[in-house]
Amino acid sequence: MKKIFSIGILILLTFLISSCCSLNSRIIPVRDSTFAPDYKELSRDLLIEGALKICYMAQRHYRKEIIRGGGGYAFIGFAIPQHLAYTHYGTYSTVVTHNTVTVTGVGKITGIDGVNPMKVRYVVSPEYIKSGTINN
Repeated sequence: MKKIFSIGILILLTFLISSCCSLNSRIIPVRDSTFAPDYKELSRDLLIEGALKICYMAQRHYRKEIIRGGGGYAFIGFAIPQHLAYTHYGTYSTVVTHNTVTVTGVGKITGIDGVNPMKVRYVVSPEYIKSGTINN
């Protein structure tokens, strides 16, 4: 019984190997592609995405009633959730006033000056989000 089982496994492995490595299959070399973003560009995009997510959360807080945990048409009381304040790509902080929230994201890799970390800054109001990127 063991021998038949072992032969069956061997036949199955042979079939799988021959089907994926047949003569008709081609190996395509992967080179540095213009479609694949580099690490700095990806980190920058994810830093911006995280900051914008926080901006939208601030606007939702502004519009939500106080009894439902919001600001009741004020930004006072808005805070970044702990799991969004520190990510793999950077850290985020806010300065909250009654009418605006300033969201700043600081990346973990250097920006275009090659010395200081990447930074993005957004000013959130009830009607708009104004960008002011720094050292991208």
